[in-house]
Amino acid sequence: MQKKMLFWNEERQRLKYTNNIKNLDSDFQYVGKLTLAEFDLFLESIFIVYEDDNISFEEIVIMYTKLISFISELKRITDEEL
Repeated sequence: MQKKMLFWNEERQRLKYTNNIKNLDSDFQYVGKLTLAEFDLFLESIFIVYEDDNISFEEIVIMYTKLISFISELKRITDEEL
């Protein structure tokens, strides 16, 4: 599965999911890499937790880290079952 880079703009409260950084505004900060399925989970997670509240870059990084940890644990559990 192809991963793309995830960027956050705190001022505009916008995510960018792309590998094309040529056209990326300088006010976007790099968060990490995700597959499309992981990105969908990430979007759903931040909407559930924050709804319409403003989200800081630090909070985005925390949510990203928690998602990656969850996915790693899920992979470990499923690998043990095989």
